[in-house]
Amino acid sequence: MHWITKKPKTFKEDCLLLTASRINKKEPYDYTCFEIIKIDSGDGWYWGIFTLDHDEWGDYKDLEAQKYCILTMLK
Repeated sequence: MHWITKKPKTFKEDCLLLTASRINKKEPYDYTCFEIIKIDSGDGWYWGIFTLDHDEWGDYKDLEAQKYCILTMLK
């Protein structure tokens, strides 16, 4: 597992995205897991970000965290 501090700009395939966030340096990290899925739309396609309950989270540009980790999906 490899954590990075810069948010990935794009993805190569569907994946899981782990994020680590905290409000201040004294607090422990809060971890969240998202599914990143290629979604077809009327204007082409986009990378959708979903909770593990399969609810679309929102616009990827609004996602902010201190650390990110991309995990490939099992086939």
